[in-house]
Amino acid sequence: MANGDQVAQQMLAMAEYFRQRYEIRRAIKCSLGASKVAQSDCFKILTVHQTGKLYHLYTHESEQAEKFLKLAYHQMCSTQIVDGTQNTMYDLMREYRLEAACMLAEHSLSEGLPSQVAIFMKDLQDSRGLPMLHTRLAFLCAEGAMGERKSENAIRILEELRLFLDQHPETKYLAIYAMIARLHVRAHLVGEIPKNESDEIARTIDAFPDDMARLNMQIYHMCIQLANFADIGMVRTSKALMKTLQQHAQIKTHNRGFRWADPTFITALVCVFTQTSMFQNCNRERASKYYNHAIRSIKDYSERSRTLESGVAYAIRRLKMVADETMFQTKIINCELTSAVETIHEMLSDMHTHGALQVMGVPRAHLLLGLLALYLEKTDVAEKQFNAAVATTMPYDTHLAQLLACHKGLLYLQNARQAEFYDLDDLIGLSKMNSGGTYHLRSIVKFIHGFHAYLNNKMNDCRIRVQEILDLTKSEDMFRMYTMALLLFAALNYQAIPNLSETIKPTIDWSVKSSDVALLVWTYSQLIQINDISGLPIDEEQKILLGHFQTIEISQAAMINHPHNFMLDWTSEAVEPLFPKNLMP
Repeated sequence: MANGDQVAQQMLAMAEYFRQRYEIRRAIKCSLGASKVAQSDCFKILTVHQTGKLYHLYTHESEQAEKFLKLAYHQMCSTQIVDGTQNTMYDLMREYRLEAACMLAEHSLSEGLPSQVAIFMKDLQDSRGLPMLHTRLAFLCAEGAMGERKSENAIRILEELRLFLDQHPETKYLAIYAMIARLHVRAHLVGEIPKNESDEIARTIDAFPDDMARLNMQIYHMCIQLANFADIGMVRTSKALMKTLQQHAQIKTHNRGFRWADPTFITALVCVFTQTSMFQNCNRERASKYYNHAIRSIKDYSERSRTLESGVAYAIRRLKMVADETMFQTKIINCELTSAVETIHEMLSDMHTHGALQVMGVPRAHLLLGLLALYLEKTDVAEKQFNAAVATTMPYDTHLAQLLACHKGLLYLQNARQAEFYDLDDLIGLSKMNSGGTYHLRSIVKFIHGFHAYLNNKMNDCRIRVQEILDLTKSEDMFRMYTMALLLFAALNYQAIPNLSETIKPTIDWSVKSSDVALLVWTYSQLIQINDISGLPIDEEQKILLGHFQTIEISQAAMINHPHNFMLDWTSEAVEPLFPKNLMP
């Protein structure tokens, strides 16, 4: 058996040699070969573990990685005494077992299965003798708890981690990361960033002696704050922080023991944050500019990265999907329908290549296809896509569920289906206007109820909703919703307010800036009605309105024979039907 161990050890050494040369297929062959040699139980498990690790870190073959890592993990959990020792396999292989637990937890999270991470909670206590692995596993368990909407559990895990790390000088810097992560969970739980806690973290970071480590912490702290600002919808509030983060991202951080993220990844993250901010600010040109910057950074990072660790790889792919989703919306409000459908086809292609993206991506793709169908004036198709999105949305994704209800609610109101509108009360009823969701989502819910009141001739209720939207959207620079509220305000007051046309003219500037064709059509339609009632000339406005209608008609016509038009008929939860093997390159 000893000779078998030596042979296996030599083959693992060859695997390591090829790994360092980045000849991964050869490395895996050597590792697989080592696992087939007659050898001791410990070496057998080690070869299986190393094979799973190679698949996990260096390939897209997540199923193979999971198979080998699960096999190794379960064998390393054995409490039987190992021959020739006085130790159990559980104790003897502790470090490898914990490493496998971390990789399996990452795999579960990237596959959209946060509940499966909970099984590794039992390893947390046992990992305290290995602080780096303990920290990694605790973060993963906290993320799993967050995925299950068990925020209190996540806070408890991170607080226990902070206390543990703070006891040892060599891990005090990791305790600060635990504090920042805990801040993120608390902000998610209460709907805003606890200012006192955030200020305390900032002071703790500023007092840290190492310049580069301090910079890493500051970047992580700012990204957490930005993520929560985005989650809440605080567009204006995020601007100053985003500018500081952009400056920090230019500084090349060094990997001294622990680095939160690669500088190129941080640059991509900043660009996507900025892109979404510019989109919400109706700044089409800058949104497109930062989209291109983000895609270049993502491509650069993906090409340079030697490992394909599932958590990191999934994060960068999700980041690209968010950028593509925002770009789709930018294109569709510009009425660039063919370009928009090409963007969503690329999104779906990425999901087909990387199946883990489908959990998050498929319902969003159906939502976007529903919006495209509305621009094509295919109401039935839009409703089918919205229903497909509802059917594929995970139970914990309450924000998306509420957004889908908003789209369905507007569709029902526009088609005089008020009974079905009332069926959405649990998600977008009057009680939801001031609680939960982002500021933007709250303003949409208010708009829907204002529109509903208008249709039912409840003008006072409509005025109240409009004023609430104006106050909310103005405070955070949500210009598109502000514009829509102004236009609804104009519809209420055609004859009641002198010079009403001057009140809504700012909507033209915002709509032109974002090239928002649908809003321009609505704006000029309102102006024509107002001026006609007031006895003012309408020829110029009619000419401009006709031009915008022609833009829509040309864009709709271009979609008729577009090769990706077939996607509008797709209502499945699987993307494979969109990419038949005989059509794959």
